[in-house]
Parts: sequence; structure tokens; C-alpha cells
Amino acid sequence: MRFYVKMEENIMLGKMSRRFAPAAALFAALTLAAPQSAFAADEPIVYPGCEDFGITFTGTGGNQAVRLLRDKDGVQYIIIGGHGTVLTVTNAEDPTKSVTFPTQGSVTQITSYPDGTADFQLTGKNLFILYPTDNPGPSTILYTGRVTFSNDASGVSTVTSTSGRQRDICAELAP
Repeated sequence: MRFYVKMEENIMLGKMSRRFAPAAALFAALTLAAPQSAFAADEPIVYPGCEDFGITFTGTGGNQAVRLLRDKDGVQYIIIGGHGTVLTVTNAEDPTKSVTFPTQGSVTQITSYPDGTADFQLTGKNLFILYPTDNPGPSTILYTGRVTFSNDASGVSTVTSTSGRQRDICAELAP
């Protein structure tokens, strides 16, 4: 139950966070303190975020704040907010095709249950990556507005609602 995100350096985050790039960007502060191993791979991590090709992404800059609360039943409430992260998404098979955009501002609210399931609400500007196993994946969409989704205990995401603007990053990176 893990994945890697290429920011300034590679960092490891929980599987339920793998679906949306701003969550990775929100942890950018961790990359400043995490030393890069002398044996770290220079190869970017390829995510199966588009139907016909993989993608890579990097993020730079930004300011993030994280608040974690836990109730007596073991339910965790995580609120992450921030702004200023610039993301670049690249077609892994054709690195000449890439798009760069600022996320400007976003808030992520996560409710994580002891059984391994979680509910998410993302507002603002968020890059959202669905895998082939997700519903209705695979896709990579830049949402400006609101997205809600849930993860089952095995980490499969299901989008439950969206509102606002959607930008299909896969269509922009297609060969």
C-alpha cells in the first residue's frame, strides 16, 4: 500500500493519497528535509493515468498546511490546504509532450476509517489521477471546483461527484 511521487526528490505516500497530485505537492515540505539517497533512481515514476500511455509529473514550490484529528473510534480527519505549487505532467512515451500549470489553491479533506476505507473532498485546483482499476479510470483530469471520491479498503477509487471545470490532461498529452 504505497506509491512514489517525484517532486524535487522521490517521497513515499500512502496509497489513498496517490490519486491526486496536490496531495503530493502538499507534502513538498517533506522533500526539503528528506535527504536524497546516493543510490536513488534517476528514472521518473510512470503512473498509468491515461488509457494509451503512462504519465510522469513533477511539482515545485508551494506552501502547505496539514491538520490531523482523530476521534475515539479511530477515524482520522485530515485537512490539507495550500497554494503556489506548479505541476508539470509529461507523456512518459513522448517526453516532448508536457503541460505545466499552477495549482493556485486547494483544500483536501480526508476522512480515513479504521477498516481502511476513506472519503475525500477536494476543492480548488487539483490534478486528479485515476488508475485503470479505478472507477471510471484511467484518466488524468485537472479539476477547478469540487471533487468527491471514496477509496475502498484495497485502495480502489470511485468518483462520487464533480462540479466546476474539467481539463482533460490525457487529451492534451496524446500522441
